[in-house]
Amino acid sequence: ARPGIRPAPKRPPFETLNCDVAGYVVAGSLTLEVRGRKPAVLRPGDAFYVSKGQDHRGFATGDEPARLITVCHPPKY
Repeated sequence: ARPGIRPAPKRPPFETLNCDVAGYVVAGSLTLEVRGRKPAVLRPGDAFYVSKGQDHRGFATGDEPARLITVCHPPKY
C-alpha cells in the first residue's frame, strides 16, 4: 500500500504550526484551506506554501489518497 492522505468523510481540524510549510502534490487531489483565503484544490504537479502561524488544513478529495512531498522550516518533525 502506498502512504498518503486518505479521503475521509470528516474534515480534519485546522492547525497552526511554528514553521513554514511548502509542498508538492505527487498523486491524488488535495484541498488546502488557509483561514482568510479561498480553498484551493491541488492536483499532481501543483505546489503550495503556508507561512508560519497560519491556520490551515489539507484533506484528500476524490477516490484515491493524496501523496505529497512536504518541507518544514525550521524542521518540526
